[in-house]
Amino acid sequence: MRLPIVAAAVLFFLHPPAARCQTDPKAAMRAAEANSIIIPEFKVQNVTLRSALSDLRKLSSESDPSGRGVDLILKLKSEAPFEPRLSLEVHSASMAQVLNVIASQLNMKVSYVPHGVVLTPQ
Repeated sequence: MRLPIVAAAVLFFLHPPAARCQTDPKAAMRAAEANSIIIPEFKVQNVTLRSALSDLRKLSSESDPSGRGVDLILKLKSEAPFEPRLSLEVHSASMAQVLNVIASQLNMKVSYVPHGVVLTPQ
């Protein structure tokens, strides 16, 4: 049975990121971890994306009850003339939400893989 495109889009957005990640169970675990880690405060002002992700990675370890955090992988195109810069202030948000805001600001895509979370240009 085919769903109308509108219904398919609605179903896509109702599912949490774990349902949208690859079918690999470990990728789903990474998405669940990113949703469960609450970042109390994340504030950066005109920093490189790489620097912001490094800070976010440290915060994820500090905020994760297990102390592990989530690995973040940045994959930029090799022909990119410069690395994107970011200014952002977020309070009491899950790591997944913070990553989605960053991706939205910089026109990037968030993917959950078995070994972490990957940000790539769209």
